[in-house]
Amino acid sequence: MTIYHMADLAAGRRTKLKEINIKNITIPHFEGLKMETMLEYAALYPQVMKALPAVQREREKLPRQYLANVIYTIIGEPFKKWVEAKVNERHDLRREQEDQI
Repeated sequence: MTIYHMADLAAGRRTKLKEINIKNITIPHFEGLKMETMLEYAALYPQVMKALPAVQREREKLPRQYLANVIYTIIGEPFKKWVEAKVNERHDLRREQEDQI
């Protein structure tokens, strides 16, 4: 978190999340669940983007787990289902590759 994001939080230009309200989610390190993909998903939800730094370069430097937890805290079950769908896609692809061998 940079001083610019902190200044935006203090000024009320960004949404603050209380630690007590944060939900944790475990995201496996799969191809379809990279930071870029999660940021693309988050871009569909203005309320999530308002909780993240305004500058894209700053968002890209966030810890992966922090990003996942912020999205999950705000979006909830739809994000969890999206992650599960990505995991299932990856597993299906692996099965297909193994069947071809």
